[in-house]
Amino acid sequence: MKTTLALLALMLLGAGCYSSPVADFERDSPYDLGNPNLPPTDVKAVVYNEDRFLISWTHIAQGAIGAVVEQQINDGPFTKVGEVSNFGTFVFTTIPAPGRYVFRVAAERADHSFGPYGYADTLSTNTPPTFVAATVIDAATFGVSWGTTNKWVSTVIVEMKRDNQPFVEVAQVERNVRFAPVSLPGPGSYTFRVASQSTDGLRGPYRYTGTFTTVFPPLTVAATQLDNATFGVSWSGVLPWTSAVRVERKRDNEPFVLVGEVEVGVRFLPVPISGPGSYTFRVTPRLTDGSLGPPSTTGTFTVR
Repeated sequence: MKTTLALLALMLLGAGCYSSPVADFERDSPYDLGNPNLPPTDVKAVVYNEDRFLISWTHIAQGAIGAVVEQQINDGPFTKVGEVSNFGTFVFTTIPAPGRYVFRVAAERADHSFGPYGYADTLSTNTPPTFVAATVIDAATFGVSWGTTNKWVSTVIVEMKRDNQPFVEVAQVERNVRFAPVSLPGPGSYTFRVASQSTDGLRGPYRYTGTFTTVFPPLTVAATQLDNATFGVSWSGVLPWTSAVRVERKRDNEPFVLVGEVEVGVRFLPVPISGPGSYTFRVTPRLTDGSLGPPSTTGTFTVR
């Protein structure tokens, strides 16, 4: 008998501890489900693909029998574009034309009146390409590439920024083109950005590349011992806006000293050495503006 009473008490306690998912939500959520005058929460709109928008929301007020979705195009009037019943939380809509879109959602009450609207952020069909990248083609040319654009795009605009100067347009191509070579006017740090221009003439937001520097050392530098008193230093791949090439020599722990400066077309210089020791050579481009680019250094050679 005592055992039976104990089991019954445990069952009653377990029943008292039960709570439904709805009760848990009402307790934990800041949204008052019992208030019919609250707008839908967390209303969002995204471009689902080049033909459709997806509009979604999280909750509507308790007692609502559905929700209505309205859209506004380019500051025009709002018109109904979708509705759901019961607890639906998303709607797909067709994109009728390029432009700026605002979507709003309201709960429909049991008497078929509508509660206050919840608004999504303004959305444009003129979205940037899915990605933008830039690669070095040669010392004076970058290749700028980008991903897909939506069907409302007529042209793609490529702009370039050099150092602290403003962006300037360097290419304008048709929508189906995905690449543009860009000639560089000189050494510096370059950033590129790409935007889509829609069929209505509006230019969309930009997508940016990183920043690239074109001041780099000669691509290859080598040194060969010609005899006991001479090394031959050679190089290739200097920048097109290089005016001269400086060659320096270092012996043991002494500092580098200049041993020759030659015209940009020269690719080789014999360098005398002064007795046994460990020798290192470096080659530095002198740019047309008089500044020096970064050097390339050879390995260390031991002369006995």
